[in-house]
This record gives sequence, C-alpha cells and structure tokens, in this order.
Amino acid sequence: MKLNLSFFFWVKLSIFSVICLSLMTLPPAQAQTAQPLKLGAIFSLTGFGAKGGIGELRAVQMAVDEINNDNNTPQKIILVVEDNQSDLKASVSAFKKLVELDRIDALVGPNWSEFTEVVAPLAERAKIPMITPSGVLKTSTKNIRQYVFSLMQPALETNRPLAEAVLATPGITDVLALVHDNVYLENCFVASKEIWNGKLKISEVRISSSESPDYRSILLRGARKPGTAIFASVLTGQYAALLKARQQLGITAPVFAVDIIYDGAFQAGSSFDKELLNGVIATDFKTLGSEDFHNRFFAKFKESPLNYAAKAYDAVQILMQASITCGKRNYECIRDFDRMGESGHLKFGVDHVVVSEGRVADNYVFKANAWERVQE
Repeated sequence: MKLNLSFFFWVKLSIFSVICLSLMTLPPAQAQTAQPLKLGAIFSLTGFGAKGGIGELRAVQMAVDEINNDNNTPQKIILVVEDNQSDLKASVSAFKKLVELDRIDALVGPNWSEFTEVVAPLAERAKIPMITPSGVLKTSTKNIRQYVFSLMQPALETNRPLAEAVLATPGITDVLALVHDNVYLENCFVASKEIWNGKLKISEVRISSSESPDYRSILLRGARKPGTAIFASVLTGQYAALLKARQQLGITAPVFAVDIIYDGAFQAGSSFDKELLNGVIATDFKTLGSEDFHNRFFAKFKESPLNYAAKAYDAVQILMQASITCGKRNYECIRDFDRMGESGHLKFGVDHVVVSEGRVADNYVFKANAWERVQE
C-alpha cells in the first residue's frame, strides 16, 4: 500500500514539474495570454446609426469566428456585444456595463464620431485599449489618448473628393453650407474650406443636433442665387426633409452631401421618394477588402460588406495580435502596429489615427434609382 501511494505521488509530481517547466519556457507575452481575450463591442444596432453599426458588427463577428476556429492561434476571443441604440447616453451606459460587469480587456467600436467621442475618454480613464473603425477622434499631438485609436482617416482625406467636386462644377461661385454640431460633420466642413482655399464665397448655417431646422427658410435665404451649391454636412435622418424642401421650392442648386449614402430614409424598402436624390453628389470610402474577404463575408451573411466592414475586421485582428504579443490591456503593441490588413496599411500616426496612403474615398451620383460611382 505504501509503495502504491509513493508511486502515484512521484507520477503527479513529475506531471506538475513538466507543466511548470513548459510555462517557464514560454515567452512572457504568450504566458500571459493563456486566458481568452474578452473583447467588448459597442455598435449602433438600432436607431439612425444602425446601417453602419450592423455592418461593422458583422465584420467583427467574422473576425472573431475565424480566430477562434484557427487551431494555430494561441489565444481565443470571448465577444460581448452592446447596442448603443444610436444614443450618446446609451453609449456611456454600454461602456460602463462592459467594464464593470463583463470585465472586458479591449473594445472595438463604437461606429461613428458622435458615439466615439463620448466613449473615448471613458476608455482612456479605464485603461481599456479601444479601436474605432469609423469614428473620428478629436486629437492633437499635445493631448493624445494613449489607449484610443481610430482606423478612420482624417476628414481632410475622407472628404477631399466631395470638396474637390464642388470646385470642379462649372459655374459654382458660392456655397451654402449646412453644418450640424457633430464632430465628424464639422470636421468635414472645416476640411472642405481648407481645400476650397478662399476660391468660393461661403455662407455657413450651423445647426444644433437638438433642433429641427426650417430648411425651407434656410434655402429661400441662401440657395436661390445663381452659381450657388448646397454643401450639406448634416445628420443622417435630416436629408429627407432638406431634399423635400428643395423640391417644393423649385430650387435647382446642386447638392453635395456628406454621409447621405448611409441615411436610412433612402434605403431599400423605405417609402420615401428616392427621386429627390437624383443628381445629388455623395462620397464614400473606396471599396475595401480583398476578393476573398468579400466572398467570405457574403458566404457568412448573404450580403456584401459595407466599406467600413474591412476596418472593423482589421480592428479585431490588431487587438488580438497586440494581446498575444504584449499581453492584455497594453496599448504599446497597437501604437507600434505596422502591417497590411484588409482595409490597407495598418499603421498609426502620432495622433493614433491610421496613416492615409493615397486617395481613400470616391464620389457617387444618384442616377436611375441607385448610387453610381463617378469615374475620375
């Protein structure tokens, strides 16, 4: 009996020693990543931002599934999703829930700038690495949030084609600019003015997100002069009222519209008169992602990915690789990330915004009930 106990004791001791030795020989970062990465995701799944949020979340889910099904990946992901309902307060509540109850290690999202700006300072204080696929950051080299990163190029690059289209339209001398008090929309207008560089006379109408503007009055005052273009940098959900007022007043000034492609009022199945869009010029990202990426996305969701999807997919890949290399909740491997992804070259500048390489957006014109890319 004593012999048997002694035998089992030495067997257990040997097994324990082998396990300890194997852990000791692992690189420090890999030793720390034995537990899954708990990844939080905040997206607009309902409300006016749902068209962007749902598409980005699907790309996130695809990336997570591919990582978890890869036997060569030393770490897996537990994904916890929150719907911010396209609401600022709900975005804050969603983040607090993910941190305090779910104990996430990193965050992907939110989509769009207004939600990003309320979540970013919370992520910084909580020291949670965060990558937004489609949110513009208010950053400067003097006040960089260490833990917060954006795959959305600066407005100067994303809005350049639209601003240049205004300049290139024959006979345009004046611009009536309608601008909502939203970080991204304001940045688009500021960037456009920089591109116009004093070549056009600009009349600005600032709109509060809390008000329902009287577009009839605004257009009567500023859009009837010959040679005037309407530059609309307004919230999605506002374009229907703007274009309807333009039609009712018989105003023919051309419309150059930021983000109108994502306005749910004009999506398939909506009852709104899409003829109001005829001739409207819009801009959107160049189609991103390899043919294989698009095929995998379509096979999984039975639809083609929106252009932000590749960025959302890449955000997960960056956070995963950073966790494996540097350990959880470490921003340094994100800051120093430098490789190609589905959305292009993944490298962040000193402001933690992805570095732009070449033209990042295309113009579209609405013709025959569909958006048609403008050939340069």
